[in-house]
Amino acid sequence: MSLVSLALRVAIVQAVKGRTVAGDRVFDSAIETLDEIITSSPAPIVIVSIDEAETSAASGMTLLSAPDRLTILIEAAVAEAVTTVGTDDAGAETAVVVRAASEGLEATLDILHRQMARALLTPIGAPWSDLWRRFACRIARIERKRGGGADKGTRFASRFLLVTVEPIDDPGFGEAAPEPWSDMIAAMRGVADLAGLAAVMEAEITAPAGLADWRRVQALLGVSEETVRGTGIAPPYADDPEAPPVIESYETMAGPIDAPRADEIAGPEV
Repeated sequence: MSLVSLALRVAIVQAVKGRTVAGDRVFDSAIETLDEIITSSPAPIVIVSIDEAETSAASGMTLLSAPDRLTILIEAAVAEAVTTVGTDDAGAETAVVVRAASEGLEATLDILHRQMARALLTPIGAPWSDLWRRFACRIARIERKRGGGADKGTRFASRFLLVTVEPIDDPGFGEAAPEPWSDMIAAMRGVADLAGLAAVMEAEITAPAGLADWRRVQALLGVSEETVRGTGIAPPYADDPEAPPVIESYETMAGPIDAPRADEIAGPEV
C-alpha cells in the first residue's frame, strides 16, 4: 500500500518477536490462511498485515498523503499446550503449563495479547516499540474478534485484533530519508533478514537522484507543470533549466551589486 504500511508492519513484528509465548513465530503477512498454518504447526503464532487504508481528503492530486485511517490486522492462534513463566508463593519465577483444553487455549491468547501490548508500549521492545509509536501517531480504534474451530482434526483457538491508526505521511521523493524514516532504516540494517529491505526502502526515498527542490514540492503537492511554474517556486518557462540559475549580481541605478558589495552595504552583524 505504501512505505508507511511496510514500516508499521516491520516495527510491530520486530517489537513482538521473541517477547511473547509465540517466540519467533511472528510474521509479516502470510499467503497461507491461519487455519492452514495452525494445522501443520500448532504452536502459538502471530501474523501482522494491513487490512485496509482510506484517505478521504487527499490534498490536490498527491498520492503520498497518509491514510486518514489505516487498519492493522494482528492474527493470533494456538492449538497446543504452552509453557510460560509465572511466580510461586515466594515470588520466584516458575514454569507454568497452560493446557490445550478450550479454556487453556483461550487463556493462552489472553496472555499473548497482554505480552504483545507490553512489547509495543514499554522499552523491552526498543527500538521497534518506539518506532511503532512514532509511525502510528494515534490509535483511533481497536476491535477484537474471536475465531477458532477444528480443521482436519486440529482444535485451535484464534483472535483477530484490528488496530486502526492515524499514521504519518510517506516521505517525499529525491531527498535524504528524514526522521523517523532514517531511524527505521538504521534499525532495519541491524537485522540480517531486513538489511536488504532497508536498502530498498532508502532507495525508494532518495530516488530520483538530483531532483530539484521545486520538483520535490511539485511531487508532494501532485500539481501540474503549468501550476508549479505559475506559483513562482519554479522557473516560469518549460525550456528553463530544472534549477534556477545562481544570480551573481544585480544591476541597479548605482551600478552592479554583487555578494561582497551587498555585505558591505549591510554592514557587520550585530
